[in-house]
Amino acid sequence: MTNEEIICNYIVVIHRKIYKPSFVLIRYMTDLQVHTTYIKDPIGKSGKFPTALREAESLLVQERSNFVPIYMPSSAMNVLESTVSQPEEARESIEAFKGNVKKLVYGMLDWGSETFGTGIILSKDLDSQIPAITIPKESGYSFEFKPKAFNLGLTGRLLEDDGGQRYQERLILICDIYDAYNLASFISPEKIVAVLKDGRKLLINYKNNEVGPTETFNGGSKKFYVLHEEKKWLDKQEVLPTAGLKIVFSDFYEKIREKYGRSSMLVGHKFENLKELLSYVSAVDEHVYWDICVNNNDPNVPIFDCEAFRRNHGQEPWSEDINRVQPIPSNASIPLDGIHIVFDKAAVIQALVSLDDVIRDIWMEPLDRGINDGWDIVLDRSRGIIPENPVKLITKEEIIAYPVLK
Repeated sequence: MTNEEIICNYIVVIHRKIYKPSFVLIRYMTDLQVHTTYIKDPIGKSGKFPTALREAESLLVQERSNFVPIYMPSSAMNVLESTVSQPEEARESIEAFKGNVKKLVYGMLDWGSETFGTGIILSKDLDSQIPAITIPKESGYSFEFKPKAFNLGLTGRLLEDDGGQRYQERLILICDIYDAYNLASFISPEKIVAVLKDGRKLLINYKNNEVGPTETFNGGSKKFYVLHEEKKWLDKQEVLPTAGLKIVFSDFYEKIREKYGRSSMLVGHKFENLKELLSYVSAVDEHVYWDICVNNNDPNVPIFDCEAFRRNHGQEPWSEDINRVQPIPSNASIPLDGIHIVFDKAAVIQALVSLDDVIRDIWMEPLDRGINDGWDIVLDRSRGIIPENPVKLITKEEIIAYPVLK
């Protein structure tokens, strides 16, 4: 059994996809092994908790009767308001909404303000073999919450050991029984019952008040992580630990790093729009960047459709906008209560070049030229353009001559 499967003295099953490495850019991509980086929210175990949680394997949660669920989304609330003059119908609407795991999770997505918070992680977990939230067999309870290690996906960072072996990095978020208790408490249930390892059941919370002995933990301070040392620009930021492995760049990124490291980029693709692109890549590729893009609710988007952006601002698209998107890596992050991980161009480039022929070309704005003063094509799969021999596009006529070839 691997260390991915034994975490914090309990066994978890991680829902895996089959990763298919890209061989289109033979000189840039190899069949890399995967290194697992574990993260734990330091603020999760902070505050007062029932001591029974020490021996708890899971939590049974009973929702309140005649109580509007805190996770009820705005659309359902609007329907409920229309029945407020009819108490019996309102009560039936509330009760019908309760006890549904999908409604609980997607309700979190509706009221959640973070781009990659609890609701996103749990929504990915709904179809796993052993979900963290289930409907319990015991009657009288709405949900059962269990600790779990969540596979967030590949970061896009490359690591190397002393022997020169390179690894992709998988990110695993460890959520223990205290995290489960925090989440169960947040929905303000009637009661929470701890299921102990010996099979006993103990009432540990009744209407938001702890029952029985408690203990207090100070937890830790919030962690702000970057993926590469060169992106660390605040004193409070740290590089995400690597368990002693060296952080390296892909061959592809090394070839564009110096000339285009801080520049804007355009990415051509074979789909009709950004929505179709993200729908496809988030289903077939494991890089967490795509999940962040799909579930983004922040005005500072991590990626946008160039053509749609122009039209939404009352402008006609430019030639280079058609079938191209613009990633903004620094706007991609994983924000949890006690952990904030910010992505960068090196990680996003790795996610892009792993997509085989889905990505048709990559254009970069050279740092040695002015803003809006042309582009360099550093990759074009159909035309055979590679970073060693980029194609300069300065005039409008030159740009028009290089549409995305699907």
